Amino acid sequence: MLECDFCGKELDPAAVPKELTRQTLRFRCVSIDAPHQDVPVIYYFCSPDCKQQFILSGKTKHWCVVCDKLIKEPQDDLSYRTRIDRPLLWDTSHFEHIHVTYYFCSPECREKFFAPKEGPPSFSKE
Repeated sequence: MLECDFCGKELDPAAVPKELTRQTLRFRCVSIDAPHQDVPVIYYFCSPDCKQQFILSGKTKHWCVVCDKLIKEPQDDLSYRTRIDRPLLWDTSHFEHIHVTYYFCSPECREKFFAPKEGPPSFSKE
């Protein structure tokens, strides 16, 4: 089922004209130890007004780190916060601590994220 990424109205993918979509690149990873990759994501809208409000909205938006579904109300039990230590560019013996929160749309996506992976992560073009 496809929904408008702003208001949640159910949409027929075949009936959504190209001007009511928005394609962007997002960072995505499939497991905690996998590197992030840029993947194209297409957002769908039911009207030009919803598309404009989505783009101009100052609200923080959260997407599922596994399937890129927009999460309207994040839940604590469907999120994971961790610290990533990155070496400083000018001094590789010292690290910068960055806190990252991963959000999940369902328990199934959370399980996929933490499931052991074999080989490098791969993403579908969908």
